[in-house]
Amino acid sequence: MPKEIYIGAYHGGLGDNLQLSTLPELFFKKGLEVHVPAGFYFRNSEIYDLVWGCNPYVSGIKEGVWNAGDTPEIGHRILHPSCISNWEMLHGFEPKNLYPKIYYIPKKNIEMNDVFLMDMSSISTSYNKLHVEKVLEGLKLQHPNKRFFNVEFVQNLNPRSFNSPAHNGVFNKISQKNKNIIKVLTIFEYCDIMSSVGGIVTLHSGASHLSSAMKEYNPSLISKCIIQKDQYYMHKNRSVFIFDNIEYILI
Repeated sequence: MPKEIYIGAYHGGLGDNLQLSTLPELFFKKGLEVHVPAGFYFRNSEIYDLVWGCNPYVSGIKEGVWNAGDTPEIGHRILHPSCISNWEMLHGFEPKNLYPKIYYIPKKNIEMNDVFLMDMSSISTSYNKLHVEKVLEGLKLQHPNKRFFNVEFVQNLNPRSFNSPAHNGVFNKISQKNKNIIKVLTIFEYCDIMSSVGGIVTLHSGASHLSSAMKEYNPSLISKCIIQKDQYYMHKNRSVFIFDNIEYILI
């Protein structure tokens, strides 16, 4: 094992980084310093700020060779059915965790506990709008006591970059007619909101993976993810991006 760890996710997305989020603590307990390689690509800077910047087991950004995460050398084999445990085992650890982890402590607003968020944005996958709308209408009938709010992001979550390995500048969003809107200024505010609301429904995106981590701070959070059937089984069979504390709605 190298003396210093330089961790990162190839694609740079929120979910890509969250799947590796438990590793720094395990490396630290082995007596190793953990850094993020200087110049490493993130779809937006707040992904670094939340996943690595707030992680007390990461010593910051430093010049070095990428040697932890989804590197070509480590590759991807299936050693465990849990995405998180599988990455831990691929890095030589006994599996300790089942869900991604964030170390930012969110600010909770108890007045939002009857709110159900609808985040219909994604970067890597496009959806059939009619199929999604049918699911959302069903959820509203299932949860008549919840106030459904659309999520709108003030910042560009995936600006164009010369360093982008894929999905450069892409941002898919299925618009919904709903007078209730929550505008999200920062990723930290989104964590605050997720820690406060009663439920969230997303497409298969970083927001879904983040909600898996947020259940540590909001155990009663109902989290549902709309996902295409073939994508669900592809990811589940590869042990990536699927978490058993999320309810997946296959379309």
